[in-house]
Amino acid sequence: MPETAQTSLRLFNQAIANERPPEDLQGLRDSYDLAMVLFRGLYRPSGKTFIAHLAGTCSLLLADDLPLPVLQAGILHAAYTHGRFGGMARWHLNRQRGEVRRVTSIEAEALVHAYARLSWDEAAITRHTESWEALGAADRNVVLIRLANEVDDHLDGGMRYAGKSKKYRFSENNLRAMERMAETA
Repeated sequence: MPETAQTSLRLFNQAIANERPPEDLQGLRDSYDLAMVLFRGLYRPSGKTFIAHLAGTCSLLLADDLPLPVLQAGILHAAYTHGRFGGMARWHLNRQRGEVRRVTSIEAEALVHAYARLSWDEAAITRHTESWEALGAADRNVVLIRLANEVDDHLDGGMRYAGKSKKYRFSENNLRAMERMAETA
């Protein structure tokens, strides 16, 4: 597997190498700029900066040549669960959603919102794997973003350094199930 981008420059260069149109580059830049504000000073349990993880997640989606709204949602996937929206409390979700829509699109924001609501435990992984063919396009894209999130967390071995702060651990069976799901996607 090719190395994933972990910085904005590598991500934008990957988009250029993939011959993405200028409007996609601008959309990626706008989303990345918002992520820089929302995730400033935040780190993953491994010690990796959150923004590097977001770039990595998007990079994996970009490698699959997914449409711009999916890429933007990949950069902002954790906005509603971990992002810092200034003085907005978590219960200001409608205002937060408006801020993400202002920078992205209705479609991209809907994916970010669905990502925040997606179940992702052992039972859910099995359910998503078994029902992959029946999922609609938007639901598939949300699962693909989640898979890219997991791949970025594991690709560089970062999960070995996450300590006990990771809420859940996946069994080998579930890691294989996610791998099979990714291969059929």
